[in-house]
Amino acid sequence: MATIVDVAKSAGVSKSTVSRFISGKGYVAKDVQKKIEKAIEELAYVPNEVARSLTQKKSKLIGLLLPDISNPYFPMLAKGVEEYFYEVGYQVILGNVKSNNEIEESYIESFSMQNVAGIITANSENENSKLKTFNNPVVMTDRAYKESEYGVVSDDFMGGKLSAQEILKTHPKKILVVKGPKGLNSLEERFNGMVQVLEGKIAFDVYQSHSFDFGEVEQDAKIIFEQFKETDSMICPSDIHAIASLHEALKRNFSVPEDIQIIGYDDIPMSKFLYPALSTIRQPAYKIGMEAAKLLHALIDKRPVTEKKIMLPVTYIERETTRRK
Repeated sequence: MATIVDVAKSAGVSKSTVSRFISGKGYVAKDVQKKIEKAIEELAYVPNEVARSLTQKKSKLIGLLLPDISNPYFPMLAKGVEEYFYEVGYQVILGNVKSNNEIEESYIESFSMQNVAGIITANSENENSKLKTFNNPVVMTDRAYKESEYGVVSDDFMGGKLSAQEILKTHPKKILVVKGPKGLNSLEERFNGMVQVLEGKIAFDVYQSHSFDFGEVEQDAKIIFEQFKETDSMICPSDIHAIASLHEALKRNFSVPEDIQIIGYDDIPMSKFLYPALSTIRQPAYKIGMEAAKLLHALIDKRPVTEKKIMLPVTYIERETTRRK
């Protein structure tokens, strides 16, 4: 791989002249520019982005922390971040944190070493997170939104309310609310929205799930169908939980939605391709990523920010796992 020294030697100029040309800082004669351009082309030289960013005190790298890329919701968020920054000349470095604080710390240290211009994180809040001492801008989304100064999220409380309102319209007899893993503000908001609508209108049971892991959620579904045999309507905290419950219902020869109806949350891409297709609350994962990227870019460029926290609306998507009203 060619180095800046190789380019300088080929062009017959000093290393500092090549450096000035690449950085765009300082005078370089036009005839010398042509020699350097020719040398760069012939040698297929690619500037070291990290080294250049350290020299200029500004990089074109962005760090993105996600809790679990196996959850189909987060790749859609990442796509929004990546596509925006690609258009404005930045590259995104992905860190799959796996909801592990030690892994998060390792990525943050790596991002600092690479002098990333800013970080977007969807990882759950951690009181001792090194993000609090990170020198460049940070924008938080989804699970990491509550205590952040800058963030983008969907209206989880309204999403929870919508779930409950739509189930009530179908005249359920026995509702089970599946509560998502503890400690995540977004899931608490969803649950609170559901409870606000249901309390005083109909009796309902609550089952506490502790994971988004496919295997563990599958076990949750089995327990649910053993313990809550009278349930005819389920409100789930994510499409993953809803899909696991749908799978278990069909294995047990339940007719969906006649015997039991199920509503999910997120509207991940596979939800509409299931049979029966999943009714769910759509939160705009791609747009969340895009808006977070726009906000971070403004902070990096030190442009005025009129809205530090952005809340995007959610919508109910009626498909085939809920009874027609």
